[in-house]
Amino acid sequence: MVGPTLVLFALNALVWWIVVLAHELGHATVGLTRTEGLVVVRAGSRSPKWRHRIGRLQLELGPVPLPFQPSDAVAEVYSRVRPSTRITLALAGPLAGGAAAALFFLLGWRLQSLPLQVTGWIALVLDLSNLIPFRFRGVRSDGAYLVEALRGRSSIGDESGDLFEAVVSRWLVLATDFHAAFAPHDRDIGARFNSKMRDAKAAGNHHTIAIHRLTFAGWCWRKAEQGDTTAIRETVLDARHQATRAGLSRPNIIAAAAGQLVRARIDFEAGSPTPDSLEKGFLRVRENARYRELSDGTARTAFCFGVAMYDVAAIAG
Repeated sequence: MVGPTLVLFALNALVWWIVVLAHELGHATVGLTRTEGLVVVRAGSRSPKWRHRIGRLQLELGPVPLPFQPSDAVAEVYSRVRPSTRITLALAGPLAGGAAAALFFLLGWRLQSLPLQVTGWIALVLDLSNLIPFRFRGVRSDGAYLVEALRGRSSIGDESGDLFEAVVSRWLVLATDFHAAFAPHDRDIGARFNSKMRDAKAAGNHHTIAIHRLTFAGWCWRKAEQGDTTAIRETVLDARHQATRAGLSRPNIIAAAAGQLVRARIDFEAGSPTPDSLEKGFLRVRENARYRELSDGTARTAFCFGVAMYDVAAIAG
């Protein structure tokens, strides 16, 4: 009797885990196709976790499904979304999870397996019940989220605010994926960042580590801005030319030119999509506790150095 019971329990756990994952991936698909932001999918027990990054999708999967722990089954889209997207986002999860549960039910019917049919049917009912508006342990059901979307409760603000949030969304993708931050032709610069960070960590110098991280954040912010840098193009080209020295590698030439631009206090804002984009970006990054030990002047210099490095690499090559 114990044997069949264990098999039935394992079957229920496996089916529920797959249905939960399909549900969250349904939400994630909308986030990936309708926004530029980072999408994080969590499913299963809190630990141990298997973590893997696929482009803008961050997977954090545990081995045990927890249907009564809603916080352990979630898809988070780190981007501002419009009302129409919110409606699609709410519906996509139950549709994907319901489809997965229905497939298990049909498979059980095909194999004439009553336990699989029952498990698939229960999973289907439970997943689709998520469309009923309710809150459980502080977590909204998809139905509650859908009701809010249909009522037009949007977080959309003014146009400049939308533009800033779009930059934040792109920046978060780059800042959380080191390889994505550097195009193939900039991998040598990425290697320079890596080398500097390794040396700082080996020396246990937390101050220097924070500086390098802020420089990387500045690089990512400038790349995320996707602004028109025509206004500073000639200045950047001049700095790149002056920094060229025999025997220096490309990353060191770019770093030298960036340092010259920062010391000259050029108007980096002229290459941003809005006049206050860099300031707002710096303040957003500065909120991180790991940078509090840096003075404001040091932090700004590090952030601007990353911005300048990106400009030199993008404009002058």
